[in-house]
Amino acid sequence: MTVKIIDLRTLMQLDMELNIESIIKANPTVVVNETPRTSNVAAENIAQINEKAYFI
Repeated sequence: MTVKIIDLRTLMQLDMELNIESIIKANPTVVVNETPRTSNVAAENIAQINEKAYFI
């Protein structure tokens, strides 16, 4: 089993290309955050992942 961790807090700008490339290589994806379930950065990130990585 291989795990790749991308800490979005360390990126100055959200690098969706890096995220999508990693997700396509190592499906499935787990997103962990400590914020409310809706209206947060993780929710937007998950929406973009679903749109760009899974529904190509």
